[in-house]
Amino acid sequence: MKNVWRGAVLILLLASTIMTFSLFAQETSQDVTITGSKIVSDLLAIVTENSGSEQSLTAQPNGTSAGFTVFCTLEADMTGSTRAMSADEEFLCTQNNIFYREFLLAYDALAIIVNPDLSFVECLNPSQLNPIFAPSAANSVLDWSLTGISDADTTPLRVYLPSDDTSLYGLLDQSVNGFGLRSDAITENDANVVIEAVKNTAGAVGVVPASAVIGESGVKMVKIGSDCVTPSSETLSNGSYPFGTPLYLYVNSSALDKISQVLAFAFSDEGGQSIIDAGYMLPTQSAITTNIAILTDDSLIGRQFTKEVTAFRIPDNIFGTVTLGGNSALKVAVDNLTRAFSSQYPSVTVTAELQGQNVAVRRYCNGEQDIIIVATRTPNQAVFTPDQEVGCQNTVGKSLTFELGKQAVVLVANGDLRQTTQPDQDAGYNICLTVDQVLRIWATNPEIPATNWNMIGDNLPDLDLQLIAPTPDQGGLLTDLLLTKIGSPTLILRDDVAESNDDARYRATAVSLVEGLVTYMSWNDYLTASQVEGANLQLIAVDGGDGCVMPSADTIADMSYPYTINHQLIVSQKALARSEVQGVVWYLFQDSNFATFGLIARNDLSTVRETLQTAFADALTASLTPQPEITPEATADAEMTPSPEATPDTEPTPEAEATPAS
Repeated sequence: MKNVWRGAVLILLLASTIMTFSLFAQETSQDVTITGSKIVSDLLAIVTENSGSEQSLTAQPNGTSAGFTVFCTLEADMTGSTRAMSADEEFLCTQNNIFYREFLLAYDALAIIVNPDLSFVECLNPSQLNPIFAPSAANSVLDWSLTGISDADTTPLRVYLPSDDTSLYGLLDQSVNGFGLRSDAITENDANVVIEAVKNTAGAVGVVPASAVIGESGVKMVKIGSDCVTPSSETLSNGSYPFGTPLYLYVNSSALDKISQVLAFAFSDEGGQSIIDAGYMLPTQSAITTNIAILTDDSLIGRQFTKEVTAFRIPDNIFGTVTLGGNSALKVAVDNLTRAFSSQYPSVTVTAELQGQNVAVRRYCNGEQDIIIVATRTPNQAVFTPDQEVGCQNTVGKSLTFELGKQAVVLVANGDLRQTTQPDQDAGYNICLTVDQVLRIWATNPEIPATNWNMIGDNLPDLDLQLIAPTPDQGGLLTDLLLTKIGSPTLILRDDVAESNDDARYRATAVSLVEGLVTYMSWNDYLTASQVEGANLQLIAVDGGDGCVMPSADTIADMSYPYTINHQLIVSQKALARSEVQGVVWYLFQDSNFATFGLIARNDLSTVRETLQTAFADALTASLTPQPEITPEATADAEMTPSPEATPDTEPTPEAEATPAS
C-alpha cells in the first residue's frame, strides 16, 4: 500500500512538472533533451547554470522507468534515473541502435541529526527508527524514554521532517513501518532551518540532506546499522548506509558533444561543490575518475557502474503463493522481508511458518514448503539424513542450497584478565577456554555454581566471577548457541547473572571497568562495542576440540571458531520454476534487503544473483522435461525418519554430520 501511495504522489508531481529550462526558447539543433527522473534533471539544470554553458536544456521528467522507454526509442538525448538500466531496457536500446554512456552524477541521501546533548543517541538500527518516525508514534511517543533506546531519559521528543513530496521523505518512509511518517512532526524543507532548530532545541531530531551536515554543523549525526555508519561517498557506494539513492545519467553517444562541457564541469572540483550545494552527495573519487574517462574515451560505451545488472526482473504482474519454513533464528528478518515483498507485490501470498528445522525439513521433503531456511554448526554438517535425501529427491526433485551467511557469539572479558600460565606470545589471546569450561561459566549447575575464575580452570586467577548478559528476549539465538555443545541438548542459562542489559555497548563498558566481569554478544555487536570510549576488552579464545581459536572474520567464515552458525536457504528446483518463488528468492538477495538478515557481511551478492539467474533458467528447462515416477517407499522413508535439528535449540546427532547431499 505504501508503494502505491508513493507512486500516486510521484505521478501527480511528474504530471505537473514538464518544463523547459531554456524558457520560451525555440528548440534548435543544439538543444539537448532529458527525460526520466525529475531529481536528476533538476540537478543537471543547476550544474548547467553554474557551469556558465549556454547549452539549451529541455527537460521532460516522467519518472525513471518511463524515461528509459523514451530514451531507448530515440525520443530524448538523455535520461536520468535512480536505478540502473534493466536488461530489458538495454535490449530496447540495442534494438534501436542506441549506444549510450552511463554516468554516476551523485547520491540523494538523508542524514538523521539530533541535539548534541542527547548522549544516549549514537547508533541506531533501522528498526529502532520506528518508535521515532512511524505514523503510530504520532501523539504517542512524546519523549525519548518511550523510544526503547537504552538509557534514554524523559527529554521531550521534537521531530522535524521534510514534506511528503520530497525524495528524503520517501527514503525514510521506505524503512519505517506504516503508511507515511508521523503526522505530528514539524514540516521543514530548509536544511539550515532544521539544523539550527535541532542544535538549539533539547530533545530535537531532524532529517536533512546528508550533504548539509558535512563538516562542523553543531548537531550530532546518528550512525546507522550494525556497523554504525554515517553517510559518505564510500558508505553510499558500498551500500552499507541504507538511506541513499544513486543518481545516474544515461547519454546517447550521438548527443555527447552537446553536453560534454557541462559534464566536464560536473566532474570538476567546482562542479562537485555545486552538486553538494544543491543538496546531494558526491560519488567516490574513483567513480569521478571513471566519469571523466567515460566522457573522454570513446571505447567506454555502455555500462560502467552497473555491470552486475542482469536479465532477471521481478514481473510487476507476478501472482501466486509461496510457502517458507525453517528454524526461528532469522524470524524477525524473514517476517520483515516477506511483509515488505507482499506490500510491493500484493498478488503474491507469502506464508512464512518458522516452526523449527525438524518440522521444516519434513514438510519440505513432503512437498508442503517451497523454501526452507536452515542452519548448521560445522562446515560438513548435512541438513538431510540419507533417507530424507532420497525421499526429497523423489518427492520434490533436485534441491538447491544458497548460503545466507554466518552468525557467531563471542565471549568478551576485561582486558586485564590473564591466565596464570601465559600462552605463547604469538598465540593471539590471553585466555582460552574449552567448550565445557564455557558451559561451566554460563549454564545452570545444580550442584556448585562457579563464582570464582579458579573454579573454571586451575590456570585461571583467584578472582570473583561475575556475569552480565543480554535479556532472554534479546539473547535468544546467541544464548542457545553459547549453551549448546554439538551433539548434546541445549542447557539453561544460570539464573544468578549479575545484570541483564540488551545494549552491547553498555555491557562492554561494564566489563571494561570490572576485572572479573564477562559477557557475550554477537560478532557484529562486538565490532561496535569495542569502539566505545575507554574500552578495555579482550576476546576469549575457545577450544572446541581442535585447539584454541580466536574469533575473527576469518575463523568465523571458515567455521573453525566453535561458536559459529551457518544459515542457508534451500529451495526445490521444481518450486524455482515458478515466477513467484523466483521473485521471493531474488528479492531476498538484493543488497538492501539482504542486509536485513544482520549476518556477517558477504561481498559476493552480485555473483549469487548471477548464479540465481542460471538456476532460474535450469529450473524452467527441468519443468518442461518429463520426470520419473516417485518411489512410494522412498517417500515413506522421508516421512518417517526424523531430521536432525541443526539450530541451537536441539543440536544435530552425530549421524547428521555426514557429508552433505549434492
